[in-house]
Amino acid sequence: MDHEPQFIADKMSLYRFDNMAPAFVHCPAYFAANGYQEPVNQETGPYAEVFDCTYWQRINGAPKLKNDLDAYMAAHKKGGSSLVDLLPYSKLVEGYNSAFPVLLVDIGGGVGHQCKELRSRYPSLEGDIVVQDLQCASGLGLAGVKGMAYNFFDPQPIRGK
Repeated sequence: MDHEPQFIADKMSLYRFDNMAPAFVHCPAYFAANGYQEPVNQETGPYAEVFDCTYWQRINGAPKLKNDLDAYMAAHKKGGSSLVDLLPYSKLVEGYNSAFPVLLVDIGGGVGHQCKELRSRYPSLEGDIVVQDLQCASGLGLAGVKGMAYNFFDPQPIRGK
C-alpha cells in the first residue's frame, strides 16, 4: 500500500536528498557572499544558484521529484492528524454567505488531499472548495472540490465579498 511508513520515508528521503540537500549545503557560502542578507526573490537564493532555476521550475520540470513530493504530501498524514482534525470547521463556516460560490481556497494544495478529506467528511458543506497549485488539474475526482492552476506569487483571483 502506498501510505505505509516505509513508502512515506522513502519518498521524503529521495525528495530531500535529491532536491533540498544541495541547496542547504550551499547556504553558508551563499549567505557569506551576500552579506548575510535574505534573498529578495526566488530567482536569487541559494536554491537558484545551485540548480540555476527556481524551486518550482525544477519541481515542475522533474516528474520524479514532483511525484516524490506529491506522494509524500498526500500520504504523510495517513493515520495521524490532518487539517480537518485540527481546525474547527464548524466555526469556520458560521456565517458563510451562500451567495458567494467559494467556501475555502487551499493555496498550494498540491493534489488536493486535505480538501478531498474535508469534502468527504462534511459533504453537506455549502460552497465550492478550490485547490490552487502551479499545475493543478481542473478535475480532482471529487464533486465540490475544484482545481485551479495558480502561482501564489501572483494576485489572488478569488476574492470574498
